[in-house]
Amino acid sequence: MAGEDDTALRFPVLIGDIGGTNARFSIVLDANSEATEPQIVQTANFKTIDEAIQAAVLDRSSIQPHSAVLVVAGHVDAD
Repeated sequence: MAGEDDTALRFPVLIGDIGGTNARFSIVLDANSEATEPQIVQTANFKTIDEAIQAAVLDRSSIQPHSAVLVVAGHVDAD
């Protein structure tokens, strides 16, 4: 729509916390909603993030996210 903020997230939004052992995914339906109950999968079971999202979210719901916010853990060398 003309005049909309192109940087705004479009709902529903997929949110994810991807760690070395597990990944947790939820969906936020709109700006006034709480996130859905997280679906937790083991990262070692998937070759790609796409496969993990497909299994944890897309195959379990008819809701198709329009945006995503993902947090990915990285290796820590020191304090």
